[in-house]
Amino acid sequence: MSRWLKRHLLLVCIGGPIVLLMLFTRSVPAQSAPVSPDHPWHTSTGLRIEADAKKIPDLRFNIDSTKTYALAELIDLAEAHNPATRVDWERARAQAGALGVTRSELFPMLASAAVSQTARQQAFFGNRFYGQEIQDFRVEMDLNYTVFDFGARSGRINEAKAQLLAANFAFNDTHRQVVYQVQQSYYRLLNSMGQEDAARASLSNAQAVPRLFPLRSHPPSVRVRLTGAIEPSLL
Repeated sequence: MSRWLKRHLLLVCIGGPIVLLMLFTRSVPAQSAPVSPDHPWHTSTGLRIEADAKKIPDLRFNIDSTKTYALAELIDLAEAHNPATRVDWERARAQAGALGVTRSELFPMLASAAVSQTARQQAFFGNRFYGQEIQDFRVEMDLNYTVFDFGARSGRINEAKAQLLAANFAFNDTHRQVVYQVQQSYYRLLNSMGQEDAARASLSNAQAVPRLFPLRSHPPSVRVRLTGAIEPSLL
């Protein structure tokens, strides 16, 4: 390796960590006083985190009490805002990511490393010491690829596919349970409203009968016919 190439590689090896150190020191918050006495002090990193948090959509929703919702609208609201559906959705996404990681075993893996070392020592020659500098630079590359594994990778990939399919079915089953719960509550409410209407109608009829047929002050008498039959008569 030529001396020019060694010097440039050494410059890269030394300058790289210095640049990273400069970038890191720029990200360190500077020492400064709070801007005003009525607000707490925040670093620039904290302000960025707060700004990113404001970008997260608000999952809360308000129900209009003046609107009459149909069953399909209630089901749509439940599927969109139920936390159980979101949890199973995240699980299915994580399982899809695990499948991608498992498939990555089919591709070769390449790793590289560069190491530079400078050794300085004093060598005694004759009647004095002479400084000696030894520069060592090594580049290593490692390529790893499995050609024959007797079905091990395909087995792990199939297992990951099955787990992803199970996660998707679990996600659909959660939606089924949510839909069933909404329908059950909806028709239970309709049944309760029908029973309330029937009770109100019975109460109205019971209150209307005394007004239509007022009772006499004395009880009914019994009149006996010659035939021996008995019939009540209101006198």
